[in-house]
Amino acid sequence: TELAAAAAGKKGAAKTAKPSAAEARVARRAAAVVPGKKECLAFLESLFDLMTSGLSAGEAVRLLSVRIKEPRLRSLCAGLWERISEGAPLSRALGSYPEVFDSATVNLIQAGEATGSLNDTLARLIQHLIEQRELRSQLMSALAYPVFMVFVSGGVILFFLTFLLPRLQTLLSSLGGKMPTSTKLLIGASNFALSIWGIMAVVAVVISI
Repeated sequence: TELAAAAAGKKGAAKTAKPSAAEARVARRAAAVVPGKKECLAFLESLFDLMTSGLSAGEAVRLLSVRIKEPRLRSLCAGLWERISEGAPLSRALGSYPEVFDSATVNLIQAGEATGSLNDTLARLIQHLIEQRELRSQLMSALAYPVFMVFVSGGVILFFLTFLLPRLQTLLSSLGGKMPTSTKLLIGASNFALSIWGIMAVVAVVISI
């Protein structure tokens, strides 16, 4: 009975044992490094390279979890390997990271596993993601100049309304005479635009759009 009590005491101590300081630091560091969408393409490319050399999906993920140096990608590979080592297939492991892999990617990987064409599926996914990245880059480049011109035009209009137009109004008033209707309309529009009600109307229009 004394031996049983000692064994039970050891089991209880093992259950209540706290992690070491080094393990706690590693856990905090891993929790702080959260992978995102940017890691999807990099992971799939690295996985595809290893699988085309003859490794299985599980072995490729295990090797990546050891060799990858980039913190976010290393955290992703370590988490995937933990799930795969517990018996989960690659698609289910990927599905546990919805912030990295969308449902379409997970479903395609699952279909590739079921049909035995995982390498071909990875190749198509990588090509698709590269095309999407290039399209986004081209779109941002195409929109850069129009957006710049909108900001420049807005700055010019704001400068005219807040600086030039009040001085022009003072000059016309000092000269006397009746101002043209177009000038009155422009001054009225300027005063409205600079008033609190004008600002609120602009904000409401922007929010509604």
